[in-house]
Amino acid sequence: MGEWDRALKDERLIDPLIGAGLFAGSFLIYLGTLAPSVATIFDDSLEFQLVCYLPGIAHPTGYPLYTLLGKLFTFVPLGDVAYRVNLMSAFFAALTVVFLYATLRLIVKYRVPAALGAASFALSPVFWSQAVIAEVYTLNAAFVA
Repeated sequence: MGEWDRALKDERLIDPLIGAGLFAGSFLIYLGTLAPSVATIFDDSLEFQLVCYLPGIAHPTGYPLYTLLGKLFTFVPLGDVAYRVNLMSAFFAALTVVFLYATLRLIVKYRVPAALGAASFALSPVFWSQAVIAEVYTLNAAFVA
């Protein structure tokens, strides 16, 4: 029996593998539909992209954690600054899906329904729409999940 077969028989590794798959799958889907630059149709998105690049205060309450994390994402060497802040939303959306899977796994005790529930949430139109633009909702959802 190979090392991979032994690893799959170890029950402790299955949930992290499912979580990694959910993260990778949802992140790649969000990445494929990510707003390529400034999303001018949403005023908040433009404001968040700006305050993350030039640390400032967004409209009240200011969203200080989002702004600080956004500043870190502006150092990622991909695309322009607006794209990088949009990328942060996609990252936290994918992380939310993993946290939701872990929460559902505790509630329902079965892997398949928990994974399907998390995947359904990841692909829901409202959540997906917030995952591809610069908005605070995905970071908030990660804390709630």
